Amino acid sequence: MTMVRYAAAMGFWLAMIVPTLPFLLPSVVQAQTGSTRLVVVLYPDDNDGRPGNLLFDRGLRTLLKSDSADRVEIHSEFLDLSRSTNPDYSRHLATFLQQKYAGRKIDVVIAGLAPALDFALHYRDEIFPSVPIVFGAIDQREVETLALTADVIGVPIVMDLAGTLELALQLHPRTEHVFVISGKSEFDTRWEAEARNIFRAQEENLQFEYLSGLPLSKLAQKLSELPEHSLIYFLHVFQDADGTAMIPVEVLEQLAAKANAPIYGHVDSYIGRGIVGGKVFQWEDSGQNAARLALRILSGEDAARIGIHAASNNAAMFDWHQLQRWRIREVSLPSGSIVRNQVPGLWNAYKWQIVGAVTLCTLQGLTIAGMLIQRSQRTRAERRFRLAVDAAPNGMLMVAQDGRIVLTNPAAQKLFGYTGNQLLGQLIEDLVPVHYREMHTEYRERFFTMAQARPMGVGRNLFGRRKDGTEFPVEIALNPLQTEQGLCVLASVIDITERRRAEQSLLENQQELRLLTGRLITTQEDERRRIARDLHDDFGQTLALLAVQIDVCRQQMGTSTDSAAALDELSARTKELSSAIHDLSHQLHPFKLEQLGLVAAVRALCTECSQSHNLEIEFTDEQTPTHLPHDMALCLFRIAQEALRNAIKHGEARWIQVELKGTDDAIRLRVIDNGTGFNPDRANLEAGLGLISMRERLRLLQGEMTIDSAPSQGTQVVAWIPWEPTL
Repeated sequence: MTMVRYAAAMGFWLAMIVPTLPFLLPSVVQAQTGSTRLVVVLYPDDNDGRPGNLLFDRGLRTLLKSDSADRVEIHSEFLDLSRSTNPDYSRHLATFLQQKYAGRKIDVVIAGLAPALDFALHYRDEIFPSVPIVFGAIDQREVETLALTADVIGVPIVMDLAGTLELALQLHPRTEHVFVISGKSEFDTRWEAEARNIFRAQEENLQFEYLSGLPLSKLAQKLSELPEHSLIYFLHVFQDADGTAMIPVEVLEQLAAKANAPIYGHVDSYIGRGIVGGKVFQWEDSGQNAARLALRILSGEDAARIGIHAASNNAAMFDWHQLQRWRIREVSLPSGSIVRNQVPGLWNAYKWQIVGAVTLCTLQGLTIAGMLIQRSQRTRAERRFRLAVDAAPNGMLMVAQDGRIVLTNPAAQKLFGYTGNQLLGQLIEDLVPVHYREMHTEYRERFFTMAQARPMGVGRNLFGRRKDGTEFPVEIALNPLQTEQGLCVLASVIDITERRRAEQSLLENQQELRLLTGRLITTQEDERRRIARDLHDDFGQTLALLAVQIDVCRQQMGTSTDSAAALDELSARTKELSSAIHDLSHQLHPFKLEQLGLVAAVRALCTECSQSHNLEIEFTDEQTPTHLPHDMALCLFRIAQEALRNAIKHGEARWIQVELKGTDDAIRLRVIDNGTGFNPDRANLEAGLGLISMRERLRLLQGEMTIDSAPSQGTQVVAWIPWEPTL
């Protein structure tokens, strides 16, 4: 079944790709006439987040992008060799890549890890004939077994199993048992054999047990029951007992959580995932080494003269958390060791908290002294407090924990329609509308359990009830107070009837403004459509006829007169003007949008911008409906048009990606560029007509737009419109 599905999928993609090659070739040729250099990077496994792939790719891309004088276009191909059980998979994959890069000049091929290099060498004549190959992250012993031509170069690594084990034994001198972990893939089996050969010298003093190809659950159980004085050496597990492809660091994390003995390894991506440490090779350095050799080739240096370099050096590297877990002191580590993920000391980590605590204690001491001094003035302060409450313009109510009102001011009495001391002793719920009283009692009890100053009813409309039963909107702020009667709450009450009326009026005005905005946009589009049609049908046709008439006159006059040359120049300018009016007509109104739909119109827009500005624009479409409401399609097209214009004109982008995607409930447009970027907060304050128009168009369709950008970081614009397809 796997072979059938793969063959069907490969046939489908070849059928889709081959017919489109003639249409793609002009843009490809145009790109090659500039200073763009093409580098193809091969990885043996799928792009599933493997830390080694990510680190190697980061080192590679950082150097290629920053140190190259030319623009470098990097294509990463994830071959997924370890997952396929189809014997013809590699051949089909080679055919696919040969078709994919047919007609393109590849400057350098970079192979990461041995399986990728094996694939590149085996199918080189079919896919990359005569293209130099740079390898990386391949052990020196594997390189020495290969018969490589002079233009296959690289910087090998050293998987230092012996050095890592020796380092582990120095830190654990009482070790008696070493358990070696590996998987069942071809790569796992090859390195298990290498480990057996390397560790044979230690078998007189240590007992080795090789745990290879076990189910993950059984392996974890085994590691949780190891005898004392044991060590674990983790090679890698690319495939489990059932033949399922695995990611080694994910396996390592699960095993480390169960293991009762320290784990060591020779790969830097294992640091922080469960190993104590080891003599590790570094993925990112390997990627940078490959990039340096590729840059020398791109600058014109002959690969055969560069040759294969000496292996890169490994580093003694450790994880701070594992050192703490297994009580290994840093002073016992070899000189020059690197310790990652280190947690700073108490003072460095909590310096300001300690200073704050000391300061707080000092202030508390001063506060206590001040309280003793002020104790004699307490009665006077309470009197002043009462005067302040009585003079407050807001209604003030103090409520005890049982809900009884113990203090009011004249403003509160007037607000609720009471006189004198009528409010004292009443329940606060008497001032709440009847249908809210039971709920208010629960809120009051909850407030006293976690009393803190805050506004009341955030996000809800609050109402008060006057003595005559009328209700009115209020705003209430609560502040707990500790009194002689116990904990009380002081409530400040404001009548916001006039504010609500003003807010309602403002809301109605905003709705009218949005309605006018929608009509303005519709009118604008209608006017654009009329002007575009007039330009295309009247001016465009007239200019085309004029150009034909000038050419006829020119032919009748012959080639010897100055007038004929003037007519040639006049004819050329007339055609340029006709073309400019044609382009302006299409910018004012996208005829392709009405005739061919949103996807075809946006694809054509990307092609036109790419050709006219000599930059790379990648367009993708995923499940976008063929038939969309005209207003929705026009909105998304205008946003794409404005985003591309901003990226080219203001962002000075050289690469742009445009993506249309349809889901069950929405249509999404995303435009990403690698331009100069900008500050979105500042742009919101100084928004031009373009951004305002984009947002207003979306608001009319209940859509949303987000802009993610920063100076020198490029820009991403995402527009989203809700949509439910009709069945």
